[in-house]
Amino acid sequence: MCQAIPRKVLRVEGDQFEVLVDDRPTWVNGFEITGVQAGDYVVVYAGAVIQKVSEEEALEILDFLREMDAMFESDPLLEREAVLQ
Repeated sequence: MCQAIPRKVLRVEGDQFEVLVDDRPTWVNGFEITGVQAGDYVVVYAGAVIQKVSEEEALEILDFLREMDAMFESDPLLEREAVLQ
């Protein structure tokens, strides 16, 4: 399952952005996304940037995703039910 997740931009080369994915630099397509610089946050879905977001919004989303991961790790029943759906 693909998720749209905020990623921090490390480098910009044309319409390609190097972002951090699981603490590893990864290149993604930023076609049609303008005004992005190293240090900005972008939302990445399936290897493509879909929008630029503020650092505040990106960190809020990342915190929420961490909380969701922690919830599933601590409750095997919830994890099993999510897989069945």
